[in-house]
Amino acid sequence: MNPKFTAAVLCLKLIHQGKTRDTFETRDSETLLIVATNRLSTHNVIHLSEVPHKGQVLTALTIFWLKELLEKNGIKHHLVAYGTDIYKHLPGNLSNYPKYLHNHAIIVKKLKMFPVEFIYRKYMTGSLFKNFYSKGLSNPYGLEIEPGLQQMSEFGIPVFTPTDKSATDEPLNAKATRENYPSASVMSLEVFTLISDYLKKLGLELVDSKFEIGVDNLECVTIADEIATPDSSRFCEISEITLGNEPSWLDKQVARDEAERIWGKGEKHPLEFNSDIIRQLSATYLRIFHRITGMKLQDFQHSVLR
Repeated sequence: MNPKFTAAVLCLKLIHQGKTRDTFETRDSETLLIVATNRLSTHNVIHLSEVPHKGQVLTALTIFWLKELLEKNGIKHHLVAYGTDIYKHLPGNLSNYPKYLHNHAIIVKKLKMFPVEFIYRKYMTGSLFKNFYSKGLSNPYGLEIEPGLQQMSEFGIPVFTPTDKSATDEPLNAKATRENYPSASVMSLEVFTLISDYLKKLGLELVDSKFEIGVDNLECVTIADEIATPDSSRFCEISEITLGNEPSWLDKQVARDEAERIWGKGEKHPLEFNSDIIRQLSATYLRIFHRITGMKLQDFQHSVLR
């Protein structure tokens, strides 16, 4: 998101600036405005480059999942308003805000968030494979995983690999996390399964995904944050899954790979990615949105967010 756009939102009080999202107060004490930016982060580093259309895709895709799948299946979520309805919850006049703020933002309930990222994995890949399994190390989640699996081996049931919300996303014991947060653990698996089943019908696989969950003022467990986006999840074509090989990822993996290549064994620092990487990332975000929703981003915004 460009500086002019960001500055225009600063008529509101900024509560929290995350890696890709900014959270602002609204005109009441029960809701928040969450603005998805074009910022790009990998390995918990916010990079210098931004990705065109990224914030709009994250916003629109989260709205799609919440309204079209989770809500229809009785999953309690934090979404209060989206599209141009967000302005009903903001102080002042429309002229106080950027013209297309509603393409980047949603109004949500304030929740007491659990200090856990609820992560499920359907395949042996990603950090579980790279950091532990391929090195013969015991995983820190307390999982019993059979030996001899190749990369992209499918688990019988999704495995739970929760982390905390520290700067380094430290792994948590899966059994203890389930015991401490039973309802949230069940909800996150239910959401993972619903989305996975939906994507299978489109020829897509949800390889892994993370969810954030909290409780509202009635202590009801409620899912929050982004839902199954290219930032929070790993997608691929089912037809490209082969044992021992990584498929072509439909998420931000190309940025992760490029960052690791540039950093090597050195210190992680913010990067300016070359234009080819940025174009590829932007095209991937738009492509996965189209595959999932069946609509181009602009068409979705025109018909759903206006």
